[in-house]
Amino acid sequence: MFKLIVLVIFALFATVVTAKSSAINEPRVINGIFVNITKAPYTVSVQEGNVHMCGGNIISKDWVITAARCVPVLTDNYTVRAGATYYDEGGSVHIVDQIALPPGSAMNKFGFQVSDLALLHVASSFNFDQTRKAIKLIAGDAQLMANSKVTVYGWANIAMMPPPALHYVSTTVTTKSACNSTFSEFRGIFDNQSCVSTYNLCRKDSGDGINYNDILAGIVSWSEICGNTNYKSIYTELAPYRYWIQRTTGV
Repeated sequence: MFKLIVLVIFALFATVVTAKSSAINEPRVINGIFVNITKAPYTVSVQEGNVHMCGGNIISKDWVITAARCVPVLTDNYTVRAGATYYDEGGSVHIVDQIALPPGSAMNKFGFQVSDLALLHVASSFNFDQTRKAIKLIAGDAQLMANSKVTVYGWANIAMMPPPALHYVSTTVTTKSACNSTFSEFRGIFDNQSCVSTYNLCRKDSGDGINYNDILAGIVSWSEICGNTNYKSIYTELAPYRYWIQRTTGV
């Protein structure tokens, strides 16, 4: 039976599915570049009712980490597609049978998650191969410095519609002050958050990983307006949650 450790209600954007031909004809996702899953075998599609909702990252044979906003309601309809370049075919599909959220997963007055992370336990373990592997997590006492170069893999948006093929974008971490300034109308960011300079992260990019030299340092949370150059993209830092992750998953 599906087990929910902590339940948080959060609104999701509507999902629109596009054909593979669109990804072939338009290989960029708001400046993202097509990539095969073998280049990022830890990347998974988090789905509800077989519809892509968010990205996620494999951290062990039984656990995936994503954003809390990606799993907002109690349901036994969440699945993870792993080992697939296209989110709608190939690889393996795993039923999510447990969801764990960090302690204090509340929302502020604007409806933004304080700790926008979720751990998903799958009912059937991942069989690791060249298309399915766990990514190493950042140490609990580490933090990415401003201007660190990172990569984000996911199934972002083409013209506000998610492409079925995996893409990536390279970007840099900004200073906390720059991030706070960008989102000053929302009273800035939380202490456990940072920003990347790209405005390319869009709907369906929540849950994607902030990848620093094949080390998972953060999870994409949100940005104010998709593709708007005036806004950066916010991510939740993983270092402050390493003890919780280890206690929950053993990783």
